[in-house]
Amino acid sequence: MLVFFALEYEGLHLWFLINIFIYCLVLIPILNFISKENFVASLLSKPGGVFLFSLPIIAEGHLLNLSRFRTETYGDYYSEYALTDHGFVLGFLWFFIGIILTSQGDAFWESSVKNWKLHLALGMTSYFYRWFNNFLEDYALDNRLIAFESFNFIFALLGIAAVYLNKDSPQLTYYKTAVYPVYIVHLPVQMAVMYFFAGINIHPIIKFPIALFLICFLSLTIYHAIKNIKPLRPLFGLRNK
Repeated sequence: MLVFFALEYEGLHLWFLINIFIYCLVLIPILNFISKENFVASLLSKPGGVFLFSLPIIAEGHLLNLSRFRTETYGDYYSEYALTDHGFVLGFLWFFIGIILTSQGDAFWESSVKNWKLHLALGMTSYFYRWFNNFLEDYALDNRLIAFESFNFIFALLGIAAVYLNKDSPQLTYYKTAVYPVYIVHLPVQMAVMYFFAGINIHPIIKFPIALFLICFLSLTIYHAIKNIKPLRPLFGLRNK
């Protein structure tokens, strides 16, 4: 149902659903091959092996360099994901790479644990280089650099999570179940909260934490209401018990 919603209204803040639907249709014929442990596992065990998967991401950044300000649909900036060809292609690459890597089981997670400090160092180096250049000068706006930086930050976070958060707990189970419904409801909640605060003249340092708390609190409250109403559960990605 959410996919049909995305088709009818360009998805609003769920714009990516139609993209995921297409990715699944395209990848189903080769899913059995790419979702099994294969030569990728041995590649991940080699020093720097994981960085080979950054090449298609960097290549897409190069394509964005060539296309920016020249087409109406591809996108002009790296952060323009929604309803652009750039967002569609980049999403497909990450979807494809994500399936391949996570299907390698322990080999992928061992690589993440082993390399997260290197990923973090490379990501921070790139970020501070762009920061010192005001995100505007020299290569600070080069989408290939931004792509490589993003790649490293993503894998740094995966590695940190594998080291410090990869354990069963009631909190983890709770948030895993809540993450998608909360994502769906958070934007209208956020817009309502910010609309309310727009007319209140207080310092942003005070306004931001209050608004953030209310957005989280109200989103989780709505989630708790939804999960107890059986007809609504499937609409928010929750299975009926």
